[in-house]
Amino acid sequence: MGFDVYALNPKTDKDSHIYFRANVWYWRPLWSFVEEICEDDLSDFDKEAGHYNDGSKIPNELSIIIGTKLKESLKNGQFDKFREEHEKYKKTVPKDNCLICHRNSLTPNPTCIKCEGTGFTDNIICAYQTDLELTKEFSDFCLNAGGFEIS
Repeated sequence: MGFDVYALNPKTDKDSHIYFRANVWYWRPLWSFVEEICEDDLSDFDKEAGHYNDGSKIPNELSIIIGTKLKESLKNGQFDKFREEHEKYKKTVPKDNCLICHRNSLTPNPTCIKCEGTGFTDNIICAYQTDLELTKEFSDFCLNAGGFEIS
């Protein structure tokens, strides 16, 4: 699943100002960061709707605020701090039982390719990633999109 973000009134003809895309594993942490830095600017509806790709629209004024705050956070270290906290949190998430091994047995299968015989796999939350370049691209997109729709 991916998030396709379309500019509502792009300021240029540059592809990166018309369309932005992120897969779910990168979008959700990115939007969570937007929620954090734009806490006073986003409505509760916008905060929640940003995690779904069902056509929520962000007006130009708010898009500019998001882009500006993202750009500032990249310069002042706030993004780096968010990324460090995100990675630290993932290390605290308990492992899950391997569904392949535990489907028919209570003991791990030493030849299981999913868990390599340990009987445990990473929790799905550990698949969510933060990305510096993607955050820069989204900041630029927000500043030039004239508002956007999350589809």
